[in-house]
Amino acid sequence: MRRLAGFFLVAAFILLGQGCGLVPSQDRNLEQKVDAWVAEHEYAKALNALGKLNKSNPQYAQLQAKRLEVEQAANKYEHAQLATIQQNIEQQEWAGAEQGFKQLMQQLPESEDLQAAYQDFLKKRSRFVQRLNDQLAINKAQWLVQDADVRQDLASAMPDDKAAQRALQEHQTQANNVYQQLTACGIKALEVSDLELAIECLQLANDLQPSEALQSSIADLQKKLDKQQQRTTIVISSHGKQLLTKAELKMREGNLKEAIALYEKIPAKDKRYTQVIAFKKELDSHIKTNVKQGIELGRKLYSQGEVKQALAVWNNILVLDANNQYLMSYIKRAERVLKKLEKLQQEGTTIKPPEAKQPNS
Repeated sequence: MRRLAGFFLVAAFILLGQGCGLVPSQDRNLEQKVDAWVAEHEYAKALNALGKLNKSNPQYAQLQAKRLEVEQAANKYEHAQLATIQQNIEQQEWAGAEQGFKQLMQQLPESEDLQAAYQDFLKKRSRFVQRLNDQLAINKAQWLVQDADVRQDLASAMPDDKAAQRALQEHQTQANNVYQQLTACGIKALEVSDLELAIECLQLANDLQPSEALQSSIADLQKKLDKQQQRTTIVISSHGKQLLTKAELKMREGNLKEAIALYEKIPAKDKRYTQVIAFKKELDSHIKTNVKQGIELGRKLYSQGEVKQALAVWNNILVLDANNQYLMSYIKRAERVLKKLEKLQQEGTTIKPPEAKQPNS
């Protein structure tokens, strides 16, 4: 029995020794696997595998150096993707930004910077959605105020008309609901020191349900806003003011490229003031519209076989939005088609250019 136990003990040691010998052979192709993962931007898989290495592995030092390369590549990729996502956020392309975040978080689930950026995105989108809801309340309030007298006159003219009375009651119910939304809008706007929005919401609330308390609050806020705007006008530098004036003129003329260049020259300390912020917001709106129209014009030209003209249009608007990946996809496609056309022309063959489709279609 003791001999049998000894036999099993020796066999176990042999098997364990063979098992240990399998580790290096299993890791032999790890570097190639890591390269394949990195090529697919699957950095989490690569770093996880490299992080489980045993120091007894003959390739340990080499693979640790590889791990550093992967970390650097992951950081570089993360930075580039976040820059693209930030462009989407600035252009209020919220769905594209969220899709970019979700894909990136799958590839880099352990990145604290990425998680922080995503939380910041959620806050910005929440504020944007709240602003839209506030605008809906403002729009509805303006309509309710405009119709109030008409509804009242109809009900007074036909006191026995049940439809007119129901319409008046419904109007009053909606006015009460919107009044609550507007007062909430005014309070939230004050919390973030947005005096202009607070005044607009509270003024409409007062139009729906006049009160001395609201009128007094609005008057106080207007005084604060006037002082704030006066102080802003005094503090901004004369150089910044001159550049802003020139940039505004160029924007009005439709020369957005020059307007951007002039805005970039405005000192950073001046860019935080009200009139500069307002200008940048308006400029971004013009740029977004111009780029959208340019893309569509290029697509029409491309579908008509005017590839060179389409490419010229797209390159012309690229200077307005250099990081627009949607636009870049059209430019790259047109460049590939032109190269193919030139090659076929040299060979004496002609083809009809393809129609321009959506980049992801």
